[in-house]
Amino acid sequence: MKIKLNEAKQLSLDILQKLGFSKEDSELITQNLVDGELTGRKSHGFVRLPAIKGNIGNGKISTTHDDIEFVKETNTSLLVNAKNKPGFIAIYKSLDKAIEMVKKSDVVVVGIQDAAYCSGYIGSYATKAAENDLIFIGFNNSPGGLIPHGSKKELWGTNPITVGVPTNNIPVVLDMASSKLTFGDLSVTRTEGKKIKEGVALDKNGKPTTDPQEAIEGGLLPFSGHKGSGLAFIVELLAGALTGSRVGYAVEGGWGTSYILINPTLFRPLEQFKSDVEASIKELKNAPKAEGFEEIEAVTPVDILRRSGVEVIVAGLSDLVVKGSRDVSIKADCLVDEIPEEFDALILPGGGKGAENLAASEKVTRLIKKQNEKSRIIAAICASPAVVLNPIGILSGKKVTCYPSHENDFGSDVTYVKDCVVIDGNIITSAGPGTAFEFSLTLAKILAGEETALKVGKATLYYS
Repeated sequence: MKIKLNEAKQLSLDILQKLGFSKEDSELITQNLVDGELTGRKSHGFVRLPAIKGNIGNGKISTTHDDIEFVKETNTSLLVNAKNKPGFIAIYKSLDKAIEMVKKSDVVVVGIQDAAYCSGYIGSYATKAAENDLIFIGFNNSPGGLIPHGSKKELWGTNPITVGVPTNNIPVVLDMASSKLTFGDLSVTRTEGKKIKEGVALDKNGKPTTDPQEAIEGGLLPFSGHKGSGLAFIVELLAGALTGSRVGYAVEGGWGTSYILINPTLFRPLEQFKSDVEASIKELKNAPKAEGFEEIEAVTPVDILRRSGVEVIVAGLSDLVVKGSRDVSIKADCLVDEIPEEFDALILPGGGKGAENLAASEKVTRLIKKQNEKSRIIAAICASPAVVLNPIGILSGKKVTCYPSHENDFGSDVTYVKDCVVIDGNIITSAGPGTAFEFSLTLAKILAGEETALKVGKATLYYS
C-alpha cells in the first residue's frame, strides 16, 4: 500500500489524538515516526502506532495533557520526569530547552526518567542537534530484549548509542543498537511472516531460533559478543542508573535516557571544526573499496553480451583493476564517475562485499534512480537485488529473486520468487553464480534479440 506523506502524517495525528494525546504531543510523535520512515527505518516508523495503542490499553502509557516536568536544572544540566509519556515527547521537549541552554554554557547534560514506550528513532534527535551546530551523544535503555554475552536469558534492552556531528551539509549520525538485530526489525519480520537470520536470537529455552515470535519470547544476541554486551551494559547504566530509571530487572523504573550536547566552539572555531569533519568525510568516501564481487556474475554477462554484439562498458568504483572474491583481478574500462548516464541496461553483479560497495556509492545510486525513472533495464544478481536495489525503494510492488540468504531482507511490498531469473517490468533479477549464464542470455534476448541469444547459447553449448 502506498500513501502520500502528508496523508500519512494526518492519519497518524488523527489516530494519536483519538487515543488521547494532545495535538502538540501527537505532532512530536508523528514527527519521529515520519523521520524513521524517511530514513528507511520502517521499523521505527508508522509500524509503531499499534504498539503505542496497545501500551495505552494496558496502562503502560499515559496520554494525559499534563506537561513533562523539569525536576532539576542547573546551568549545565537538566533532569526531566516524562510522567509516563512516550519517550519521544520528553526527548524532543528537553532538546529544545537544552539547545537554548548550551548557547550559554557550551555543554549540557540531560537525564530523562519515567518515560514509557518508546524512545523512537533516536537519530532524529541527533540530527536536530547537529543541524543546530551541536554534537549529540545519547544513551537510551528499554525493558529487556537483549541477552548478555555468555547468558541465555534476556536482561537489558537493545540499548542504542547515538552520536550526531554537525557538518556543512548532511550531519554525521551514528545510531546503533547493541544487538545484532533491532527489536523493531524483529517485530517487522514477525508481522511480515518471515524468518530472521541464524545466529541473532535465542528462544525462551536459550536455544538458537530463526522464528521471530520465539525470539521475542526469548531474546536477541549482542553484536560482536562481549563487545556489544559491554556496550549494552554501559548504556543501561548511563541511561538507567544515572537518571533514576530501570536497570535490568534489578531496579524498577521507566525507560531511561541521557544525552550530552557539546558546542564545538568550546575548543575551536566552528568552521574550522566543520572543515576538518568534511575533510574526513571526503577521505572516507574516497578510500579504496574492499574487493569481493562474484567473478562469475561479473564476467559472464560481459562475455555473453559481447558475443551477442552488444557494446558493454565495465566500470570500477575507485580503481580500474578490481579483485574479486576468489582473487581474480579484472580490469575495468573506466571508473563509474566516467561513464555516460544514458544507456540501455545497468547490470549489477553480486558478492557480499561487492554488493555493499555498490550500495555505498552515491554515483551508483543516482544511476539506478535515473535508469528507473526512464524505465530502462536494471539487472541485478545474487546479493545485489536485496543489498543494492531494495534500499533505494525501486522494488516496491515487484517480483524479484536473489541469493537465498537474502530472501528475508525485502519488505512486505516486494514479492520474493524462488527462481533462477525473474523479470518484472524493467527489473531483471537472478539468484546467484549458478544462474549467471541464464541471467546473461536473458539480457542478450532483450538487448540483441532472441535469435542472436539462441545462437550464442548454442555456440557456448548452453543450449544443445
